[in-house]
Amino acid sequence: AEKIFEKAGKATKVKRLTTEEYPTPTKRPAYSVLENRMFKLASDFMFADWESALDVYLKVFGFEYLPNDIDKVLYLDAGILALDDISKIYKTDVSGVLMAAMIDVDVNHPLVFQRRIDFSISHDYFNAGVLLYNLKKQREVWSYEFLNNEINEKNFPYNDQDLLNSLCKEEDVIILPYSGNFQS
Repeated sequence: AEKIFEKAGKATKVKRLTTEEYPTPTKRPAYSVLENRMFKLASDFMFADWESALDVYLKVFGFEYLPNDIDKVLYLDAGILALDDISKIYKTDVSGVLMAAMIDVDVNHPLVFQRRIDFSISHDYFNAGVLLYNLKKQREVWSYEFLNNEINEKNFPYNDQDLLNSLCKEEDVIILPYSGNFQS
């Protein structure tokens, strides 16, 4: 819970409780660690670690937890180094589209994406490290249930990035200038 509030930028105090302090009708087992070793042995599916999964949730479901009076938000991955005024990106008109994004320099053609995860897209594959979200449009088009089903049905190697690329059509995304997306 503390990590959720930390990542959401909320200064919320979380009170820690022991199992004994939290009354439940069912007795908690002495050893109840969530572990998926046997599932890994029986399947090719790989679960993301909990912190990566939380990052994906906060990035993809932003339209659900941000206040409804916020219509647009600029998302930057933690590793982004801004060498210029990022308000230039924020000033991009995203009315009528779901988001603006930058082309991924490593996977710059839809066929590469299609071969990698066996899913076709109609636009250049974009990177999810810099995204300008049109939250108003996302609230109209997407729902928590829809996105949750998409995430659970597909085993994307690059969770949020692959999901967003698979959901967007060419007319849903404005491609931002390439000069702002260099990776090392």
